[in-house]
Amino acid sequence: MANRMRSVNVERLAKLLYYRFKSRYGLYRQLKESGVSESDLKIMEKSYGDHSFISEIGVETFYDSDYWIKYEELFVQNFNIKLNSKKRRQYLVVDYFSEKALDLIDSEIEFNTSNFSFEHMVPKGKYIFNRIKEEAKKNISDDELQKLIYKLIDKYYYVALITRDENKKLSNKGYIKKMPEDWDWESIEARYEKAGIKIRRNPIFEKM
Repeated sequence: MANRMRSVNVERLAKLLYYRFKSRYGLYRQLKESGVSESDLKIMEKSYGDHSFISEIGVETFYDSDYWIKYEELFVQNFNIKLNSKKRRQYLVVDYFSEKALDLIDSEIEFNTSNFSFEHMVPKGKYIFNRIKEEAKKNISDDELQKLIYKLIDKYYYVALITRDENKKLSNKGYIKKMPEDWDWESIEARYEKAGIKIRRNPIFEKM
C-alpha cells in the first residue's frame, strides 16, 4: 500500500477535472459550432482562468480523505511540526522532498514556508492543463476525455518540496515551467537531475 500513496486521490481528482473541463469546453464547442467569432472565443477562453485550480482541487482530495488524520499524526511525530494551516499543509503534503528541504525541516524550530518552494515535478500548466484544454476544445468524446485526464494525472501529477535556493537552480537552468529538451516523457525527476537536486520520496508516505 505504501507505494500507492500519493499527495492526491488520482481517481477523484481526474473525475473532478473531467467535470470542470467538460462543462467549460462543451460550451466552448457549442458556441464555436454556432458561428461565434474566433476573437469572442478567445475572450471566453480567458475567463476560464489559469491552471491553478488543478492544485487547489488536488490538495483538497487528500485533506478530504481518511489518510489525512493519519498523515498529520505521523508528520507531527517525525518532525514536530503541526499542519494547522492550509498553506502549511500544502507545503508539507508532497510526494517528494529534496534532501536539503528535509534537512532544513529537521533543523527548523518554526516551519517557515518562505524558505521553501512547492513544486509540480512535471509543470502542470504545459504538460497537464494545456494538453487537456487543447483536446477538450476538439470534438472529443466524453470517454476519451475522461481517459486522457486520468492518464495525465496518474502519470504526471507529482509534487515536491525543495528549498528556495534549489528553486533558483531550476530557474537558472530554464526549467521552472518546462522539462529538459531531451526529456523522455517518462521520468518525473528529470528537471531535478539536470539541476543537481537530490530528491527522495516522502518518508511519511513510506510509513503509511
